[in-house]
Amino acid sequence: MDAYDWDKTVFARDTTSSFYFYCCTRYPRLLRFLPVATRIAWRHVRLLPPEPEVKQRFYRFFAEVPDIEEWVRDYWKKNEHLIGSPAMPVNPKPGDVIISASAEFLLRDMCEARGLVLIATLIDPATGDRISPDCFDHEKVRRFRALFGEDAAPETWYSDSPTDTPMADIAGQAFLVKKSGILPWPKRGA
Repeated sequence: MDAYDWDKTVFARDTTSSFYFYCCTRYPRLLRFLPVATRIAWRHVRLLPPEPEVKQRFYRFFAEVPDIEEWVRDYWKKNEHLIGSPAMPVNPKPGDVIISASAEFLLRDMCEARGLVLIATLIDPATGDRISPDCFDHEKVRRFRALFGEDAAPETWYSDSPTDTPMADIAGQAFLVKKSGILPWPKRGA
């Protein structure tokens, strides 16, 4: 099986921040979470690890979305075309695995509809409380192996981010996905 990061790899955007801004257009009151969202984005751009307490404050916006399940469905109706689009050079097939730091409830329907196995951060959409650690860095490997076995490894790993090196290290092959194409995973220290 092959395994993929979701955001900016299979889907052309960061799902959580994109969903947040979609919600803000419908419910401007959520803009009060913008300073926290900006701090998270600043760290992400600099490839710094997430600050769990800051992300937890940001996830509180989920609890304020009036009908989150309906809004998630509507969000994907408007953005599904960005999954495996020509802008994204990879397209997983049924049975492949998606491993994402995004909230599981945001990705569940899209992955199920495509026959993909989903491993993601567990967040209660009603409260914004994180149920699991962020599915990030070494946590991706831990969660993958918890599901598939201690020695399990994907045949191929695809991601847009060097922070996913732990998954690249266990995969048979690994590729860095950029809008310009798919590149071999950079060697450590290179």
